[in-house]
Amino acid sequence: MVTIIMKVQVLNDIKDKTLVTEWKKLEEKADIYPQNSFHWVSTWLKYKGKSNALRVFVISENDVVVAIAPFIIKKSFGIKILHSIPIHFGDYYHVIIVQDTASKAEIYDFLLKELESHCGQFWHWIRFDQITELDNELVRAFKGRKWVFRDLTTCPTARIDYEDWDTYLSELSGSFRSTVRRKLRKYDKSNELTFKAVTSWEEFEPLFPEMIRIHNMRWEDNFTPKKSKREQELWKNAIKGIFQSGKAVFYIIQSGEELVAYRLGFYHNKTYFDWHLSHNPKYNQISPGIVIVALVIKHLMEKGYSRFDFLAGGYDWKKSWCPGRYAPVNYTVTSPSKSLFSLILNWYYHGQRDKLREIYHKMTNYSLFRKASRILLSLKKK
Repeated sequence: MVTIIMKVQVLNDIKDKTLVTEWKKLEEKADIYPQNSFHWVSTWLKYKGKSNALRVFVISENDVVVAIAPFIIKKSFGIKILHSIPIHFGDYYHVIIVQDTASKAEIYDFLLKELESHCGQFWHWIRFDQITELDNELVRAFKGRKWVFRDLTTCPTARIDYEDWDTYLSELSGSFRSTVRRKLRKYDKSNELTFKAVTSWEEFEPLFPEMIRIHNMRWEDNFTPKKSKREQELWKNAIKGIFQSGKAVFYIIQSGEELVAYRLGFYHNKTYFDWHLSHNPKYNQISPGIVIVALVIKHLMEKGYSRFDFLAGGYDWKKSWCPGRYAPVNYTVTSPSKSLFSLILNWYYHGQRDKLREIYHKMTNYSLFRKASRILLSLKKK
């Protein structure tokens, strides 16, 4: 019987040659969601993170790398928080771990034990965001070590591996099914509208400025700040790597050369992940949002895909497309209350923060305050 010896190495340079090599090598063996890839995380770090705060845990079994978990140290009021990355730039966080190992549970437990062992010395609290309930072994490891869970959001997901389109539609509510059919008939009667799946970077890159323009146009009435040039660069460079890996797709409806609606997403394990979307308000009368989702699902069914994941945000319009309104939960998970700092932070984050926010909102005209803040932020970014 072979004795397994686990070791951990903590690296703080994203350009470290060993880290880059091992991460990319592990991606070939692991079940990597695109937003956990080296390219995606390193691009986010370049634009949003602080390189000197990076902490990447590299775990090996008998000197063979089997898992990688990236974090940064965030400082707030003198408190150091070890936070999973990327932050606000991904819908699922997965530890990058080999799939063909019988020791997943042991690897997860070893990682969490290592993180906990430095709590109070190098950081005061540990926070994982966007942990899906479907990551069964990681969730079990958290629970086994008494980590603290908080529901963060849900990710409505439509099963689409039906025999045909009509069978899929029959699983939706009657009223919504009628709406979808009516909107598609209107689309089919149009001689000007065309649908297309763009799968190459060379074809997508010229469309990127128009995508940003449509996004800004669609949301300006909600006082949402326009994306700054730096944010646009982050998006463009992050997406480029996913296109070049063959996992990105840009679905579009056009009227001639004009962009009417789009969905930007990723292919992975027979699932389409619907990351970014918008439409031109000029075409609201044809309900482009409904039409393009229907056309995308039809296209995915023809290609043999089994799931359409709408990603974070449990909105009713997303659930309308999901048989059984299926929507798995994403959690924020924080370190167990073994120190005074962890105890206080868990007490605040998991129990008091929402109460304090509610009191604050009642004390202010929150709606007007929020709109004014967005306008000021938008002006600042120009």
